[in-house]
Amino acid sequence: MLLLCQSANSYCQLVTLVSLGFLAFPTSFFWLALYFQRIWHASALKTAVFLLPMAIMGTIVNIIAGLILHKVSNKLLMLIATAAYTAAFLIESFHKDGISYWALIFPALCLTVVGADLQFNVANVRLLLPFSRCEPLC
Repeated sequence: MLLLCQSANSYCQLVTLVSLGFLAFPTSFFWLALYFQRIWHASALKTAVFLLPMAIMGTIVNIIAGLILHKVSNKLLMLIATAAYTAAFLIESFHKDGISYWALIFPALCLTVVGADLQFNVANVRLLLPFSRCEPLC
């Protein structure tokens, strides 16, 4: 019974971290896109180009996560993901008008994706691991 409680506790912590991360991820994405269009007067195409590093970085992080997920501790990956989220939002909070895209926004975009993708991968593995030990129903 004690093992079940410890497992449920770590699962609750995992869901809480993922929920907080995914609560902040779309809002950051939305406000940055709005900032590009309203403040920088960028067109929709230019805004998409500004946000393109998120897609590229997401592909790279998911490939790396797939290669190291079974070799590295899930706690360490969650620590890296949470630190990446925290650093990204801290960087975004220092942004002032007139600062270069490459100085603050680009690193924040990349770190946000690192946090989201690592948390998503760890959460999926943690959630689906008990089902891999069960026999199929058919």
